[in-house]
Amino acid sequence: FEHMEASKWEDSVGLKFTTIYRGDNKNNGTPHEPLSEQAHLMFQGMIDDMYEIFTASVAEYRGMNQQAVIDTQAGLYFGADAITAGLADEVSDPQSAINAIADKYKKPQQATSIKLQAA
Repeated sequence: FEHMEASKWEDSVGLKFTTIYRGDNKNNGTPHEPLSEQAHLMFQGMIDDMYEIFTASVAEYRGMNQQAVIDTQAGLYFGADAITAGLADEVSDPQSAINAIADKYKKPQQATSIKLQAA
């Protein structure tokens, strides 16, 4: 999450925004004023909650310990490095990956027909 605070620039070019809203949190994150401590804590809490869900999901689906996922510090892993880190199973070209997924989930289709008759 990023917050861009532009109020000083707006002042320097003669812009003034007035936001009409209701609810203490409705205007949180507006770029027209500095981010309040309340808004910062709210957004950080949301990020922390999503991070917990994400790292737990990666750990579950990759068969890893959640702390090992957290220890990656949201790094980017490509190719062999992703395999070594336990974040990927193999390196493949896109079409081969699509074909492998299609083969894994391919189910025989039964022909169905519907007979309609006017009353």
